[in-house]
Order: sequence, then C-alpha cells, then structure tokens
Amino acid sequence: MKISLKYISSLLVTTLLTAPAFAADTFKPANFAFTGDQLSTLVAKPYIFTSATPLPVMYCQSDINVQGKAQNSSCHDTHDNYHVEVLTEAAIEKLSFSPAQVNNQAVPVRMHYRVVFTGEFDNVTVTVLPNLGSMQARLGVKYFAPQERLDIADWQETYSQQSATYGTPFLADAGLSRFAAMVNKEGKPVTVRSLDIEKGKKRDAKLVKNTLKESRFIPAFANGKPHTAGYLAVVNYDERNSARNVAAK
Repeated sequence: MKISLKYISSLLVTTLLTAPAFAADTFKPANFAFTGDQLSTLVAKPYIFTSATPLPVMYCQSDINVQGKAQNSSCHDTHDNYHVEVLTEAAIEKLSFSPAQVNNQAVPVRMHYRVVFTGEFDNVTVTVLPNLGSMQARLGVKYFAPQERLDIADWQETYSQQSATYGTPFLADAGLSRFAAMVNKEGKPVTVRSLDIEKGKKRDAKLVKNTLKESRFIPAFANGKPHTAGYLAVVNYDERNSARNVAAK
C-alpha cells in the first residue's frame, strides 16, 4: 500500500488535535484558621508589656501538615524579645491552619508569615499576615508567600543533614546568608541567587542554592490568583548553635 505525504500530514494533524490535554495543577496555600484575637489571648495577655517594651514584629515559619497542625515553628522578633518569641511559637502550635492543597489534595508545606503586635502596651492587638513582606509593594499586604512543598523536598532538612557548619535555617540575631528563589506560577524555582553570604561560608551557600533548586512550592497568591514571586531562604550562624550541634552528636 502506497502512503502519500499528504496522508501522513493529515494523520499528524489529527493526532495533535485529538491528543489529550494535560491540565495544569491547581494550588491552594495553607492559611490561618484562627484570628489575631485568638492568638492575642494566648500571647499578649500572659505577657506583661510595659511602656518601655517595644511591641514585637515577629517573622515566623511553621511546617503545616495535612491535618492543618503547625509543627517546628520558629519566630524571630525584630526587637529580640526572646520571651515573646517562645510564647508565640507555643501558641501557634495550639491553633489550627487550613492545609495547603494541590489538585484538591492536602499536602504538607512550610509557611512563612508575620505576627504583628500593635497598639498601646496595655491594649495590644495582634495581626497575622501570610508572608514576610518582601513582595508587599507589588502584591499587597495580605499576599501569600510561596510555600515549600514538604512532600517533594525540604531544603532546610537537606541543608541540616549535609552542612559541615553550625548554620541553622531561618532568621536570628547573628551572621546571616540570604538567598532568593524566583518561584513561578507552577511552583518551580526558575532562578536561585545569593543576596549576601556570611564570611567564609561560600561552600555552605552552594549547598543551599543546590538544594533550593530541587524544591517545589505552592506559588505565591494574591487576590485568589497565583503569581510569580520571590522566596527568601536564610541561614543564620549563631555561635550558640555550634555548642548545640556538638551536644546533639
């Protein structure tokens, strides 16, 4: 049977037109299932603020599991109020979140957020925001920062296992190395770069960047839509971590 070029071309066109289309993943970020007032009851009231105490602005992260429970919470106060940091971390883990979803299935993520204390020392209000504020000028105050999917990768865990230094992921009042990943609407890091590297930690920085490239995210959301946005990764080199690491071994 002789097959003409015209027949082959027609067959190819038909195949392309009838091939099944693969729908893009749908995402929903983890969110607070509590109010600032509920958090305030657990944090602001037990702690006695004074007129000499700056009200805290907390930068926090928590691992949110598929049941919406926060774990491994860590908060850093810009005024270095350790007591309120500890109270906030404990309170967060008593409250609930709505879990992140991919294609309507719950997935574990690491969520970055802020806990902002405002008002007077004897009348404190707490506001929770689902971001660290780095993209606020473009996406608005209440945007959702990218959330790393812990069912696929975990750059912080990989870093902690493989790093030969005493660095610890996330913020602290110590020397810092900071990295920025640009995460697209599909939750993939398209670029990863160093913002600043602590002296003598270039090898460590390479490890962070390589692990970040393997991560996948719930993309940033604003007004119900995904956006390409930056994700901030930080390693602190608090010398107290060195002693802790030795003790752990």
